[in-house]
Amino acid sequence: MLPRWDTSISSIKYFLSTIEQLCPEILQIKQKRGRPPKRSLKEYVTLISAKEENKTSLRRAETDYSQEICGERIDHSVIHYWEKKLEEVYTALIRRIGKLLTKLLKPIFKIVDSTKFSTWKQKEVEFHTLTAIAKKTVFPTSIFFGSVSPSRAVDNVILQGKGELMADSWYDDNKAMGIIFESGYTPVIKPNSGRYHGYWRRKARKIFYKDIIKYRQRGRGESPYGSLTNAYGDRLPTTLDQTTKTRIAARIVNYLVKLYIRAVKLLGIIRHTRQNRKI
Repeated sequence: MLPRWDTSISSIKYFLSTIEQLCPEILQIKQKRGRPPKRSLKEYVTLISAKEENKTSLRRAETDYSQEICGERIDHSVIHYWEKKLEEVYTALIRRIGKLLTKLLKPIFKIVDSTKFSTWKQKEVEFHTLTAIAKKTVFPTSIFFGSVSPSRAVDNVILQGKGELMADSWYDDNKAMGIIFESGYTPVIKPNSGRYHGYWRRKARKIFYKDIIKYRQRGRGESPYGSLTNAYGDRLPTTLDQTTKTRIAARIVNYLVKLYIRAVKLLGIIRHTRQNRKI
């Protein structure tokens, strides 16, 4: 991995080209009726992500970034309108980039975990993530918003895969464990002392007590939350749920895009070095 302070990682040009390269099929507007939008979703996604990355307001996004990204000045009210509608687009982007990073970095195991960020009105928004643990980095591969039951959270955040999947005792739910097994993973989940019954729970507990030392690695799944808090803070200047969710997802996309650029550029350097050695 290239170091975090590599200046090319924060370049808007790199971000634009990476988004366009990674997710052209996701960034298509499904028009139901009415006049079609003037600009593509790629431009709005990049504009909102640039705003979040530089910790600026909607008005600053209008004055400082819209001309460069969209080719014309976009009113801040238009940016806010689309900001409320792009949660699903960002969620799809996270899954798409997460899959590509999984192929590049080959994770050792995965972790399901959740955290809460608060808004201006002290309202907390909870989200769950499926986080991949690789040798040199940690990255989310999926996200789901909502304060829901463990089984519903796992069902919505988990992706098909293989290997070990760790979680804390809140996820010690028989139905949730069944979903994890059926998705191809081996659950290493800390038992909840107040829960006993269920076929999948009994099966998972046998695995846990065999791999109890491995469970100590579960804390590594908190790393992306710490990185987001350090970079942006844990309180968002928002009041609407839709806007809050979009901004959280946009910050995670920024995290993943920078990680992807670091990984791809390093692979390019390695290939170039190998070619020179052959010459």
